[in-house]
Amino acid sequence: MALVLAIQHWRHYLLGRRFVVYSDQKNLKHLLQQRITTTNQQEWMAKLLGFDFEVVYKVGVENKVADALSRQHEDAELQTIKSYPIWQQSSQLQQEVSNDPLLKNIVEAIQKDPNAKPGFALKGGILFYKNRLVIPASSPLIEELLKDFHSSPSVGHSGYLRTYRRMAGTLYWQGMMRRVQDFVKACDTCQRQKYAATTPNGLLQPLPIPVLEVVRLHGIPESILSDRDPLFVNQPKTWAHWIPWAELWYNTTFHVSTGFSPFEVVYGRKPPVLVHFLEGETRVEAVAQELRDRD
Repeated sequence: MALVLAIQHWRHYLLGRRFVVYSDQKNLKHLLQQRITTTNQQEWMAKLLGFDFEVVYKVGVENKVADALSRQHEDAELQTIKSYPIWQQSSQLQQEVSNDPLLKNIVEAIQKDPNAKPGFALKGGILFYKNRLVIPASSPLIEELLKDFHSSPSVGHSGYLRTYRRMAGTLYWQGMMRRVQDFVKACDTCQRQKYAATTPNGLLQPLPIPVLEVVRLHGIPESILSDRDPLFVNQPKTWAHWIPWAELWYNTTFHVSTGFSPFEVVYGRKPPVLVHFLEGETRVEAVAQELRDRD
């Protein structure tokens, strides 16, 4: 029923105040006084509970406001409004490609013969290799991309292989594997917080953990005492902030055992990519602030 759908849609503004509904359907005028005889009527009336309103009958020819919203003149011109993000670094990347001798030769060859360089293609003036964006090896953008693909909360300082596989899904440049490996080795956070997973030398072995799945069964502890390493001790109250990011990282990260990420195994497609918020993308301030906090 259109009346129920309209009230449910605008319920945020209608709850707590009296309002009038104008309709050209005369039967709706007695909606609240009529006898309920069908299951559909019971469901509709249940959705209208809590609203204080009155239905006023208005002849269709006089209800011009509704007609203006739901009908179009035959000679009206239909306009389409499109909204899409603009890649601000596209001109910078094109300039860098034109300054790179090797990539410049590839572009010129493809412009003459699209099949001259197998795997390479031009799309909108941008060079791609096997549907991956091609970047010159000397581009300053690589450093920022490495930080986004390795150090941001959504990727969680993954190791060399997982960072490389994540980047290789969308990007390509010469010497990419070595560059990623060097960046991960030089990451200050990884060097400070990670430890060797191999068995320590000597006869001494760590004692087994006496209680398994403590957090899952009993909740997050108020304090932790350990003689293993001071880096292990952390404030439990900060864990909750990182749990969603840790879950996102795990589900979208390449796993050697399956050859895919858990997201790909479940849904059969690549996981969606999180992009940084650009000012002006939304006019709702609450949504904009949420996206700023996420970044």
